[in-house]
Amino acid sequence: VEVAIRHLGAAVERDPGMAIFRVNLADALNAAGRGEEAAEQFEAAYRLDPLYPEVRRGWGERALSLGDEQLAVREFRAAVSGRPPSARAANFLGFILARQGDLTGAVEAYDKAILIDPSLHDVHNSLALIHAEHLGDPARAIHHLLRSLELEPAQEGAEEIRRRIADLEGRTGGG
Repeated sequence: VEVAIRHLGAAVERDPGMAIFRVNLADALNAAGRGEEAAEQFEAAYRLDPLYPEVRRGWGERALSLGDEQLAVREFRAAVSGRPPSARAANFLGFILARQGDLTGAVEAYDKAILIDPSLHDVHNSLALIHAEHLGDPARAIHHLLRSLELEPAQEGAEEIRRRIADLEGRTGGG
């Protein structure tokens, strides 16, 4: 991550007007646990291009980190509606909506994330949880868990996912 931060920092220095460089640097800084520096880069990116979807996604993440879910939802919705749409924003939006109890909205957001980026295995895990625990649809939950394992067979918790599939198959009589 530190190497990425150095390279992205150099890119920002070379072209300080490129909002996407600042968003990428902010993402790397966040990954390194350097949230305040990341916030500065997200803010600079927002000043440069407030309509760019990944800038809106970054601004939404910043709002979420400050506890402002209302602003986060607004920014994530804008990022999902933008061109190109942000899969990460759709994933965050699904998480917030599920936590708020809007399961229909959460499923729609997660489905949009998968439509934008079909490789998001963790979104399938989130959908499986909603379908199994809240919507009473174990067959759909199994589908998402299997898809998650197909996309990322060695993911953290893979054995637990396999056990969950077996438990859900027992409920549906499948297997």
